[in-house]
Order: sequence, then C-alpha cells, then structure tokens
Amino acid sequence: MKKTLIPVLTAAAAAALLSGCAYPGVELDTQVQQKQVLGEIYERTETWPFEKNPMRVKEATVQHAENFCAKRGMGIQPLDQTISWGVEDASGKLTKGASVWLQFKCVQAIDPSAEL
Repeated sequence: MKKTLIPVLTAAAAAALLSGCAYPGVELDTQVQQKQVLGEIYERTETWPFEKNPMRVKEATVQHAENFCAKRGMGIQPLDQTISWGVEDASGKLTKGASVWLQFKCVQAIDPSAEL
C-alpha cells in the first residue's frame, strides 16, 4: 500500500505545481479565458491575482497554449502578446495581479526528416 501511495502523492504535488499553485491544494483564483478567433487562431488571457511579475504568467500561458495545441496533434505558432505587470498600492500591497494576453495559432507540426 505504501509503495503505491508515494507515486500518487508525487503526481498530485507535480500537478499542483504545474497548474500554477504555489502550494499543493491551494487555489490562487487564477482567471483564465480562451476563445477561438478564426479557424485555428485562439486568444488566451491569464491573470494571476497574487503575482507581480508577468514573466511567470507568460511562461505558464505559453505552456497552456502548447498543451492545448498538442492535444489536437499540432504545434503552436505565437502571433501576438501583451504582458501587464501587477500593480501595488502605496503600502506595497498588490491590488492587481500580473496578466498576459496571447494570440496563437495551432499548426501542423513539420517533420524535419521529411524530404523537400
């Protein structure tokens, strides 16, 4: 029983970390929107209310878009993006979290070994 519990707990902790949670089991109230614009072109917006630096948000947003396209058997082609830093009040308290808007296209993967 103990041998099967360790991989399950490890997988749960890894899933929580990959989902953007600072601590396993803690939801950070991340706001996510994704919509299809045209064909395989999508727009995804992620806002992390407790994050000031948008670079972590950007990395996660791109990873989520890559995963979305991979589930379709495709790769990702980023088209446009906007990043916004978190905003602090005079006391240093974060009043608005960092956010990222990403426009991307799911594209067929190119096989580098294929002859031209």
